[in-house]
Amino acid sequence: MLVPGRWRYERSWLARLSTTELYRVVSALAFRMEYTQAPDELLTSMAELIADELHLPYVLIEIEHAAWGEGRAVHGAPVGREYALPLTYQGYPAGRLVVSGRRAGAGLGRRDRRVLLDVARHGGAVLHTARLLGDLRQSLDRVLYAREEERRRLRAELHDSVGPILAGISLGLHAARRVMRADLDQAEQLVNHLEQELQSAIGEVRRLFETLRPPALDQLGLVPAIREHIDILAGRTRGGEGGLDVDFALDHSGDLVGLPAIVEVAAYRIVCEALTNVVKHSAARTCTVTLAREKGLRVEVVDDGVGLGTERGRGLGLGSMRERAAELGGTLVIDAPPHGGTRIVARLPVQPEPITAGRPLP
Repeated sequence: MLVPGRWRYERSWLARLSTTELYRVVSALAFRMEYTQAPDELLTSMAELIADELHLPYVLIEIEHAAWGEGRAVHGAPVGREYALPLTYQGYPAGRLVVSGRRAGAGLGRRDRRVLLDVARHGGAVLHTARLLGDLRQSLDRVLYAREEERRRLRAELHDSVGPILAGISLGLHAARRVMRADLDQAEQLVNHLEQELQSAIGEVRRLFETLRPPALDQLGLVPAIREHIDILAGRTRGGEGGLDVDFALDHSGDLVGLPAIVEVAAYRIVCEALTNVVKHSAARTCTVTLAREKGLRVEVVDDGVGLGTERGRGLGLGSMRERAAELGGTLVIDAPPHGGTRIVARLPVQPEPITAGRPLP
């Protein structure tokens, strides 16, 4: 029979032991988080730490919906019955922790479960940190990949377009120098030809610059640049040229000055691509472009043409518009308005949303 005083002593001893173990585990977790950058290493380190500090033969840690790598770490092998605990961060699922008893067929005692419950409360923050590290690594990889792809594209463009023109100009100058004293008329013809070649090279360089960032955005701003593009298209279609006679309109609201450069470029390219589709494929009579600053930037292009039919969303241009919106974390939706035709709506975030308390994990 247990003596009441002794039972109170044992309960206080268990509490002190749990607190000591918890402090040791949490302190070690904080130390490893500070010096670990790779998310996979952070999970592995956490599993090893829990197994070593609590003398457990098996620890499994998994991240909820990991978008990188395997998103899990295993230490040891199960011996006794398995015990699973959810890991949460700010009330939202972050993953789970699975351990096993120390002996065959045995589970965990009350003291072990109590310590693991306390460790799990802090483990959710570790998994959230690992997920952020993984997402950051993925984002960096995408940025580096896009940069190298753009460099390769520019190199190919310069090599295939500007390079041959400049090489031809160099050869022409040598030829002009040889014939200059003997035949001035022939030399003048060569110089005139070289001048045309040089203008062609300048045009190619300008075209490459425009692929990087449309000059109209820097010279005019987003709304005037789109208006200028609309005027050019209206001039081409005015009078029914090629069977077209599109009445374009541009509406805008909110503060559209001072938008981030990447948002301006995406909005401009989406509008230009959408208007190109209107002119080439829609057989529309009216087309309205709307720019509205709401939480982010809403870009809408609506026409009254024949619609996309069975080819909806399959074209390269439509895919390019979707990619431009997705690169910013935005969305692009293509549907048909009630009166017919096609409506393209892109929603572009102007800046990333801050992570606040209570916000769900991505």
